[in-house]
Amino acid sequence: MANNHNNTIFNSPEADSLASLDVFSRLDVVVHGNRNSPFEAREFYQTNEQGRSVKAREETQFTAKVMAEKLAAMGLKNVGVLRLDSCNVGAGAYLQQLRAALRDLDIRVGYLAAPNGYLQDVHIPFTATRPVYSWRFWEDRWTVIKGNLDVEFPGTRYNGSGR
Repeated sequence: MANNHNNTIFNSPEADSLASLDVFSRLDVVVHGNRNSPFEAREFYQTNEQGRSVKAREETQFTAKVMAEKLAAMGLKNVGVLRLDSCNVGAGAYLQQLRAALRDLDIRVGYLAAPNGYLQDVHIPFTATRPVYSWRFWEDRWTVIKGNLDVEFPGTRYNGSGR
């Protein structure tokens, strides 16, 4: 059976990397984030005024428009679930903004999801779990919103009834 998924970080995305996804697929985008948006963080060393090497950090925000354009550039046309594994992104308005940006590019998405708290990537063999930690333990840890594509995944959080 052919596997045309990107399995390592060394696979560079191409114009058709996401073209094979369909309405029954789930795309997980793993990236740092905050309440405002996902972002790429880069740490490096630079020399300060005293001539000492100090650690610096630079963040590049992925606005909803930029994220939608990146996904479109990789060939995304349809996906059942677009899940942003990005700390706190579900706690802000980003998912609604991304839904509109995807719609503007004619990308059809069933559901968009993101965590409302801090996401931990657990590196335990044979598991793909990413627990979400939040001070508001009584609230749902994920925000899920309906996209512009009618699709149901019964028994999951990705359905019209909410569960």
